[in-house]
Amino acid sequence: MPDASPPADDSPLTDASPPDTPPPSPDAVRDALRALATGTAPARRPAFRETISEAEAATDCALEATTFLAAGRLPELARAVADAEHADETGTAERGAEALAALRRLDAAAAAHGDDPRDAESADGDHFHRARGIVLPPTGQATDR
Repeated sequence: MPDASPPADDSPLTDASPPDTPPPSPDAVRDALRALATGTAPARRPAFRETISEAEAATDCALEATTFLAAGRLPELARAVADAEHADETGTAERGAEALAALRRLDAAAAAHGDDPRDAESADGDHFHRARGIVLPPTGQATDR
C-alpha cells in the first residue's frame, strides 16, 4: 500500500525561498519604504525610453540602422511607442513614432531593392558589374568576368 503522507518539511516543494539568500534586514526595509514614501527613492528609467533613444540614434547612422533592423527590433520599437503613449509621455511617443516610421521606410526600401539587412551575409560579394550605357575604359580584364 503506497504511503499517502505529505512530504517532509525539508522538501524542496514546500520551500519557496531561494537557497542561501538571507532575508533583508528590518533597517533596510524601513529605509526603502521611507525612500518610497518621501519620493527620494531612485527613479527607474522606463525601458521604452531606452528603446526609443536607441532607435533615434539608429536613424542618424546607416550602420546603426542596419544593425537595428537586422536584429529584428521594429516590433520592440512599436511596443515602446505604445508604452510611451500609455505613460502619457507624448514627446517621447512622437519621437519614437518618427523613428519607427523612418526605420520602416528604410526596411521596406531595402526589401524592395533586395537588400534585406537580415540577409547581409548571403549577399553577393562582387558588386561591380558592367551596365548598359556606361562606357568603361579598357582594363585588359576578360569581358566575361
